[in-house]
Amino acid sequence: MAAGKFNITGENAIEQGATWQRLIKWKDADDDLISNAGYSARMKIKADVSSAELLSLTDAAGITLGGSNGEILITITSTQTAALSAGMYIYD
Repeated sequence: MAAGKFNITGENAIEQGATWQRLIKWKDADDDLISNAGYSARMKIKADVSSAELLSLTDAAGITLGGSNGEILITITSTQTAALSAGMYIYD
């Protein structure tokens, strides 16, 4: 899957101490949904490229793959966001 760029500020900001969710639909160049059935997923949040990960999500914890509908739901719990200090972060 090609990398996506998301601006997680403003109304999309992660509020410390609150559960945060983002639903992404994986689509091809023709805007058709792509099945993610049989795939796995991971996401790491860091302060910068060379720093240790602050939070790790996988399809077993925090990322839900929707199968044939191409949906990817990312959920960061209130406990996890409470542990993040205010600031700018990167993710992959």
